[in-house]
Amino acid sequence: SRTRRCDVPVAELNDAAAIVVSGGPQSCFDPDSMKVDPALWQLPVPILGICYGCQMMCRDLGGKVEEAQVGEYGAATLTVTDSSGLLKTAQNSTVWMSHRDKVTQLPPDFTTTA
Repeated sequence: SRTRRCDVPVAELNDAAAIVVSGGPQSCFDPDSMKVDPALWQLPVPILGICYGCQMMCRDLGGKVEEAQVGEYGAATLTVTDSSGLLKTAQNSTVWMSHRDKVTQLPPDFTTTA
């Protein structure tokens, strides 16, 4: 596995088996927040969005993201609801979260896996 910056050219990810777009305390509504090349979402590999990464992916692909009244930061419980694909070895666990927005509607053909 390799860690890459969000502005990596998509052509450099063509050999990826899967992609994880991680998060942080940024907001989808902040014009200075990180962005990815929209072509990333078209790569033929599984993509897992975590916190801001999930919110950015959902916003870019037609879901609905709203600003939360209060940001969330700290420990949370990850509950796996579909242990296949990228989560085939995942278990319910304590994770660290940091985000200011929330997904209120998934894009078409998306499912919640955890």
